[in-house]
Amino acid sequence: MEEEEEEERQTIVENERRKGIRKGQEFREHEFFLLRWWKKLIYEEYHLTIWFVAAKELDAEGSISYRRVSKSYKAIKMKKVTPKLIQFTDLNYRPVEIRSEEPMNWDLTKVY
Repeated sequence: MEEEEEEERQTIVENERRKGIRKGQEFREHEFFLLRWWKKLIYEEYHLTIWFVAAKELDAEGSISYRRVSKSYKAIKMKKVTPKLIQFTDLNYRPVEIRSEEPMNWDLTKVY
């Protein structure tokens, strides 16, 4: 009789341990979800790629074409983005201002 009760207790304890492990995995996944959500809500980070005009080429027909060079930045805050002026704050909290006489192309992607 005592052996049967002891076996039942062991099986109950093992079942509770298994449930605890499963809950722990679900909790970790839920925790990562909350962490990502919190970063998206509070933390801002942008990846900015700017294509500058490297050279202006004139064809025989008289049409103008531009050769462009790209440069990448990581920013925390975007202040102003226009074709000739881009102002932002980089990851080190330094203000950056980029001006150009020729219009610039840019690609702005929000990470968080």
